Amino acid sequence: MAQPVSARIVLSLGVGMILISGSAAAHEPWLLTPQEVQTLSQRSVPELFRSPSLLLVFALFATLAVFAAVLAGQLLRPTEDRLFRSLNHRSHDWGPLCLRLGLGTTVGMNALGGLPRHGTETWSTPTLFVPDMQLALIPGWDWLALPALITSVLLVLGLGTRLAALGILGLVAFGSCLFSLDFIAYYGFHFAALSCFCSCMLVVAHSALIACCRQAFHRFCPMRLRWSGAWFK
Repeated sequence: MAQPVSARIVLSLGVGMILISGSAAAHEPWLLTPQEVQTLSQRSVPELFRSPSLLLVFALFATLAVFAAVLAGQLLRPTEDRLFRSLNHRSHDWGPLCLRLGLGTTVGMNALGGLPRHGTETWSTPTLFVPDMQLALIPGWDWLALPALITSVLLVLGLGTRLAALGILGLVAFGSCLFSLDFIAYYGFHFAALSCFCSCMLVVAHSALIACCRQAFHRFCPMRLRWSGAWFK
């Protein structure tokens, strides 16, 4: 039986992704053209981000909102368990399923050009994971859309998911080399869950392989010992 993935491994991967991230540009390149981004970058910073007192008030309200949400979750947990008791035994399979389907669909639509950045015609330019990583910007690398599409099909159909996880990690490596810091800047928050998911799949696969090897060894080892005893007699 495969051993569960350690929470320390997942947490370490997530923190590492955040620490090596570049400057945060939010989603402006997705929703705005490069000219619009350049124009907005030359304007003055809004008052909210220049006033320490306003930032402090905003942070205080945000902290109180998070605390209220956590407290409400704890108070409503008994009611939630009672209402969804019949679904509890199935809920453990829904998270990985939704993540696999969502990841496969997103990668596939990006590979087909279905999620372009603002100002780009839909289904015209394949991208790698995110709308502003257009493969057409790197001459000779349009072929990466094909392995991305194959990987997405495997994930959606649930076939060869461990091989698909290796494919995703390979595409991330190619993207890091091709787009450099622009791609690496997405590591912290866009690729943390993706990389943790693929790494967990690989860890589970490794644990399952070790378990199978141990089972096979314990199954056939006594037989080999009997053969060795008969040989030396």
